[in-house]
Amino acid sequence: MYINACSMGNKQEKLEAMVQHQSYDVVAITETWWDDSHSWSTALNGYKLFRTDRKGRRGGGVVLYIREAFDAMGIEANDDEVECLWVRIKGKANKADILLRVFYHIPNQEEEVDNLFYKQLENVSGSSALVLVGDFNLPDICWELHTAEKRQSRKFLECVKDNCLLQLGATHNTYQPLAWQALTELRDAVRKYGLGSAEVMQVLRYFNASLLTPFDIRSLARALFPPVEYDFFEYKWTQLAVRAVERNRTLGLGDPRRMVNTDMLMGTGNYTRADGQVGFEPLIQEQCQQTGMAALVQTIQLATPQQSFATVLA
Repeated sequence: MYINACSMGNKQEKLEAMVQHQSYDVVAITETWWDDSHSWSTALNGYKLFRTDRKGRRGGGVVLYIREAFDAMGIEANDDEVECLWVRIKGKANKADILLRVFYHIPNQEEEVDNLFYKQLENVSGSSALVLVGDFNLPDICWELHTAEKRQSRKFLECVKDNCLLQLGATHNTYQPLAWQALTELRDAVRKYGLGSAEVMQVLRYFNASLLTPFDIRSLARALFPPVEYDFFEYKWTQLAVRAVERNRTLGLGDPRRMVNTDMLMGTGNYTRADGQVGFEPLIQEQCQQTGMAALVQTIQLATPQQSFATVLA
């Protein structure tokens, strides 16, 4: 299992419940935000912990939890600039060893640090089965076509090819912003027919048929509401998010929504990046969208109480 935690904070108990329920062999985490003060709270029963904290500044940090049944050994990288962790898992019987690396690529990372990363890969390439996991923050890469817009991303693709690596993830954290034409149509419908009109609700149903991140929902709210109504929308969204988090505590141990907080549902705090929001688990994405759209509709209802509404969420 891999997750970008955006600060483990008080999530350790929830993480342990999920891991024990699903019986993962390996758990990789980026952006733990741990430091020396967290040493007492990082253990997972039945797992060996490997961790590297960011040195000298807040944030970052990478972790691997590997089931104790495996013979695993950490490998010293000797490059503090590269936020990564190497672990070798000894192969059983006649199987080859597995070299596992968890890596966090800081957004807009300097090319010199990228080159250190590529050098590390070059040094181990071909010696073992290599598994590379993490958050690469290169959203312009199109894995289907193996192309990218930016030179930094193209260089990463060259490294993947040179080291005979294969991209296996089924989903890609590539954010596609809402089309400006559609947002313009929404604003025009509000001006022409009124905020609570059937025409406006029809446009919202069109948006709601696709995946909407909290970033998208906030864009819709700004297109719909003047400042006073927008402030109420944020207030209502917060209310609904708090209630959703409380309900999530009653869910089964393996449900990823138990890890959710209000910042995740609303795209605030450590979760403001749209390309990070599209990487949420599907159940979490669904709850984000439902909560945000409910806040939109309830704000419209308050602003135009004379209107009769068919909910946009149906």
